[in-house]
Amino acid sequence: MTPHTIVISAGSGPIEVRQFVALPSEHLCSLCEELAIRVTSTSIYGDSSAPRSIEVVVTSDPSLALDGKVGTHVLISPSSSRSRRSRKRWFAGVSLHPTPKQVPVDIPPADVEIRTSRSGGPGGQHVNTTDSAVRILHRPSGIRVRVTSERSQHQNRRLALNRLAAILAERQDKLTRGHKSEHRMNHYRFERGSAVASWTLNSKTGKLVAL
Repeated sequence: MTPHTIVISAGSGPIEVRQFVALPSEHLCSLCEELAIRVTSTSIYGDSSAPRSIEVVVTSDPSLALDGKVGTHVLISPSSSRSRRSRKRWFAGVSLHPTPKQVPVDIPPADVEIRTSRSGGPGGQHVNTTDSAVRILHRPSGIRVRVTSERSQHQNRRLALNRLAAILAERQDKLTRGHKSEHRMNHYRFERGSAVASWTLNSKTGKLVAL
């Protein structure tokens, strides 16, 4: 199962929409729990009573639970509670994103397949007649590394594992940097309009009511 992150964002909206953001997150978490999708963490950005955005990490893809709920949500305030010149609609965005898997630098032995063979090329008779070359397959990623530079199989094995770890670390670093950039955009990017869900607030209970 791939963890996913649900982002509920007010974008650059005013205090009213930031207060609105916390309410859909509770509703979406309830929908996930109904399908046994466990919430593992919730991150609040900004004031807890009026957050700029909220991130909810769940254990698996919640697309089924959130069917029809990903997109723009609008809170419609009763006209009696606002002056005529006041804004009566506030928009928040709900988006869904796979959570990048962290690749450990310490590679579990079960994740690699190691084979040895005779080295070719320069190095004399000793290199060519012993199984000093090492080939490593990293099963989860499909990355293959072959090292033949040393006469010792043990040294080539160490170098191959170090090279594999460096490749995985570089790949993870690129993924993390890309995720951070996308992560920042997720907190601001949504369409104000074409709402997938409309809500109003029950003044007595303080709960959202679907329209």
